[in-house]
Amino acid sequence: MSENPEEKLLPARSTVERHFYLMVLQCGKCGRGPFTLVSTEQTPDGREDLWYIRCRQCQQGQCLRFDREKLAVDEATNIASDLPEVNPTDHPSELIDVGQWLALFYSILNAAANQQDRKEAQRLGYEATLCLEEALKFYRDDNELPGERAVWVQASRERLKEHPEMFVRQKLLAMREKLPNIEMMRQAMRKNENLAQVDGKKTRWWNRWFHRNGDIE
Repeated sequence: MSENPEEKLLPARSTVERHFYLMVLQCGKCGRGPFTLVSTEQTPDGREDLWYIRCRQCQQGQCLRFDREKLAVDEATNIASDLPEVNPTDHPSELIDVGQWLALFYSILNAAANQQDRKEAQRLGYEATLCLEEALKFYRDDNELPGERAVWVQASRERLKEHPEMFVRQKLLAMREKLPNIEMMRQAMRKNENLAQVDGKKTRWWNRWFHRNGDIE
């Protein structure tokens, strides 16, 4: 996967994965992020989704081209859900590398630990678990560290070199064992009819995340 998001069609397996991508995408102008979705449109042939986005730090805009043939979930149902599904397949992401998934996991997990509202902490835990499960898909043949093909973003390569302990498979599996099963999480949260709100209005999960956080470290 190229680090230049405008070079070719981007292979996200769900609209949810696209939103996670906006959280980790680095701005070509200021080197930071995350990005905010401004508008979308579909190409006349129905093969591409065009997402117009803007960096939250410097306001630089750009267009991302997503390959609709790569979608693996019902996007209409998934995007309307407050319990999103990222990737229903066993194949690792072709869009977000293992280091970026782990950065998302650690960042969201930290936010959950500091959240005073129990229901919101539960929802953050769900989001963090989604990211951890996506990261674990990159580990093959019981290797304790991910292979080179799992790390294609420069920031991830540097993080792996400087902090390999953050990538150790057994450590990640131990953390995963402490978290509830995804389906159990969904069942528990479906019982809660009071969705998290921002300024008194119901918002999608990614908008709540942007409301809570800045950069993904």
